[in-house]
Amino acid sequence: MLADNATLVIGTGNYFLAPVGTAAPADLLNPTGPWENMGHTSLEDIMTVESDGGEATVLGTLQAPQLRTTYSTRTETMNIILQQWDATGLKLFFGANMADTGDERFMGVPGTPQPTKAAFLVFYIDGENVFGIWAPAV
Repeated sequence: MLADNATLVIGTGNYFLAPVGTAAPADLLNPTGPWENMGHTSLEDIMTVESDGGEATVLGTLQAPQLRTTYSTRTETMNIILQQWDATGLKLFFGANMADTGDERFMGVPGTPQPTKAAFLVFYIDGENVFGIWAPAV
């Protein structure tokens, strides 16, 4: 079924991070509390979403050719191009343990980066319509 009103023509949007487990805000357009805006992002490459995994593996025997089926772990990946080069964005790329050198022109890149873990929120505005994605842990 084609649903013309279910299409999305993004006018504006924002991306936010908060501590892992933070609940989705009551007001999607004005998140309060620990939600921090990630900053400026690409106008042309808004976001890509990819899914990997979930493949079936069939365990068979001579007596039961399709005895059991298992599925590999599925991973969802969202890619956003940050245009704002500050500590918040750089920690997403270089790791949560990126060092502050005391000189804002330089950041200390760790040899063994630790992943940045956070709750994630994005919303896109299409005229009167709002589309949001929230994840308690990414």
